[in-house]
Amino acid sequence: MLNEHGLTLQQEKFARAVGAGKSQAEAYRLAYPASKKWQPKSLWSKASMLAASAKVEQRIASILSKAAFNTEVTVERITREAAYIAFGDRRKLMSWGPGGVRIVQSAKLTDAEAACVAEASQTNGVDGRTIRLKMHDKVRALELLARIAGAFKEDNKQKADALGALLSALPGNVIGANKDAALDAGDDAGGPV
Repeated sequence: MLNEHGLTLQQEKFARAVGAGKSQAEAYRLAYPASKKWQPKSLWSKASMLAASAKVEQRIASILSKAAFNTEVTVERITREAAYIAFGDRRKLMSWGPGGVRIVQSAKLTDAEAACVAEASQTNGVDGRTIRLKMHDKVRALELLARIAGAFKEDNKQKADALGALLSALPGNVIGANKDAALDAGDDAGGPV
C-alpha cells in the first residue's frame, strides 16, 4: 500500500531516516531489516538505487527542506546574519577613551549588534580586571556576502580562461599520467612505484 507521497512503508522509513541524517546504508538497514545480513557492496548498491529513485529522492528533498524551514535556515537568514557582522558598527558595543574601555550591557544590544560578538569574557588577575570582547571576522562576512551576490563570477571566469590557455599552450594533448612512464621510473629507482 502506498502513502500520500506514493511510497511504500519501507521507502518512507528509508526517506525519513536519510532526512534525519542517517547514511543511505544505515537508512536501508532500518527500513529493510533483512539487509543487515547482506554484504556491504550489495547493501550500498541497493541503498543508492533506492535513494536515486524519483519519488524517494523527492521525499528526501521535501523532508530536508521542511527541516531547514523549521530551523529557519534560509539564504535570506544567512545573508542577514552575515550582513550584521559585515556592516556592524563596533562602536555601538563598546566605548573607549581617556576613562578606559566600557562595554555595553548585552541586554541593551539589538540582535544585529549582538550578532557581531563571538566571545565576551572577564578575568581578574594580579594586574586587575581584564575584559575581552572578541568579534566575528568582518572580512570573512564581507567575502561571504560577495559570494552570495555573485561578485566572484568574473574572477572565476578569468581563472578558468587562464587555465584553459595554459593547457592549450602545452605541447601535445594533456590527458593524464602515463602509467608506463611511472612504472619505468619505479624500475629506475630500484623498486615499485
